[in-house]
Amino acid sequence: MLFISVLNLSGCCKRQIMTKADELMSASWSAQDGYGKKITLSFTQNEALIQLEAKDFTGKICGTATVNDDTLEIADKSLKENYIFGYVLFGNKIDLKYGDKTVTLRKINK
Repeated sequence: MLFISVLNLSGCCKRQIMTKADELMSASWSAQDGYGKKITLSFTQNEALIQLEAKDFTGKICGTATVNDDTLEIADKSLKENYIFGYVLFGNKIDLKYGDKTVTLRKINK
């Protein structure tokens, strides 16, 4: 009986995945090319963080995230800017779009 109670409690505490936005926010995402450029996307509650790393550059966009089934908006207070990204979810990868640029990120399970 105790075992069943523990299983029930563990299920109610995890984030339920009901939409594409839930799926996007349930994991971290990453891509790296052969030249050492790396981009990661991660979420903590209602905050999103995009980190960019290259040989001579490191940058980040971090702030409150508003997510629907095809758009991610990050309000970065430190940069005083809102960034709107489109995305298409393909199971364990996403195409993240900003303007006319697209990068494919792969899921990193939390």
